[in-house]
Amino acid sequence: MKEKSKITVLKSRISQKLLDLQKSVDIENRKVILDLLEEKQSVKVLDCGCGTGDFTIKIAKKGVNEVYGIELYENDIKSAKEKGIRVLRADLNTTFPFRDNSFDVVHSNQVIEHIHNTDGFILTMKVVKPETEINKGFVALRF
Repeated sequence: MKEKSKITVLKSRISQKLLDLQKSVDIENRKVILDLLEEKQSVKVLDCGCGTGDFTIKIAKKGVNEVYGIELYENDIKSAKEKGIRVLRADLNTTFPFRDNSFDVVHSNQVIEHIHNTDGFILTMKVVKPETEINKGFVALRF
């Protein structure tokens, strides 16, 4: 019985360490993403899988011109809209509800692992304008 208890405690510790590692990687990812956006740029950004909009707001605070979000879940959409984000309900496994070349930057973090058809997801990036000096293009991170 003691051996099972030790194993359970060890599994719990390992799980907690992995969660802590994932959280620290996520924090670092988000810092890198924000660093890619220069202050007060005149750009239009789309946040795919914006959730409640917490990180989307941080993007907006960088001084970008316009920030939009795509989200699937109604509760998250409501929360993001309450923060002033323009959010459209859409499934990222389908085409995006925007015209081609609509955005300077498309952000997707911690989302791609939820996409069934990643090739199709990447192909929908036609909403990103061709790369320019200001336009940073598409950012999708998942480590």
